[in-house]
Amino acid sequence: MWNDRTARLTWGEHSVAMVFINYRVRDQSGYAALLYRELTTRFGTDRVFLASRSIRLGDDFVEQVFDTLSRCDVLLAIMGSHWLDFLGDPDKDWVHREIHTAFAHGLRVIPILIDDAQLPDETLLPDDIAALSRCQSLRLRHYAFEADLAQLVTELGRGVPALGERAPTAPPVSKPSVFRLTGDPAPTCRLVIV
Repeated sequence: MWNDRTARLTWGEHSVAMVFINYRVRDQSGYAALLYRELTTRFGTDRVFLASRSIRLGDDFVEQVFDTLSRCDVLLAIMGSHWLDFLGDPDKDWVHREIHTAFAHGLRVIPILIDDAQLPDETLLPDDIAALSRCQSLRLRHYAFEADLAQLVTELGRGVPALGERAPTAPPVSKPSVFRLTGDPAPTCRLVIV
């Protein structure tokens, strides 16, 4: 899956900068979806990958995950308070495999700690992902989500300038629809559908 070109790529060398969101379905997957929504609003759907949202029905999951990971600049590892509880066999644990692959190919790995989650001690992690415990992390708190997200966007912009934050688009403004009641000279009613 990896070729010589991708093995030599380092932080920021790709033609299209990308962020890979790594998460456990059984531990804070809602935050992964929320983060995906917010990051795609700022950077575009072509710049952010979340397997549950980015892989089309019928596509080969394994191929899509590792092909996309080979083109990414940064992996965000979403870690809730039970993240370590689900660490398993590296051949079956997708989170482990993705983080291992990211480290093996020189991607920047940023742990995103949800609320009170802590980085696991290095001695509790398998050797191939033990470096995760030494990566500078960012805390994403439900009560300060906007401020924490702003810090993450700023840091991603510094680390991957090619991401090029896009101006958020405002939702379209609805014009009121005017309906006239028939059969009665009643006044004009306005109905606004948002």
